[in-house]
Amino acid sequence: MLQLEWETNNIVVIGWIHNRTTSETCLRSNDQHMQASLQVTQPKAVAVVLDQHDTPFYYRMTEHGMNVCRHCDRVQAGIHEADHIHEHDQSAPLFQEVAVNVVTWLQALIQLANEPSERR
Repeated sequence: MLQLEWETNNIVVIGWIHNRTTSETCLRSNDQHMQASLQVTQPKAVAVVLDQHDTPFYYRMTEHGMNVCRHCDRVQAGIHEADHIHEHDQSAPLFQEVAVNVVTWLQALIQLANEPSERR
């Protein structure tokens, strides 16, 4: 439903934000699935994780992480629940911290929002 609303209103999601109440800032398996689903259509999508002091950390899935999420047994079995944390193959990094210039990122958002919808 929400996706349809986004498409109807020409809204493009290029990232998302959430916080952690502990010092551990990472993408848990459910976060990895959320980020991977965004990166499929928006390769530069960013997951922003705020630590307990509201310090932002910026992450993107690696190619390995994208493949792991794509072939996840739980997703294949239809068990993907947003709050269900499970283990993923960590033989290689699943996600990586990226440097994000927030001002440049926001300027790109404004530019994207001002483009005619047929160019998106």
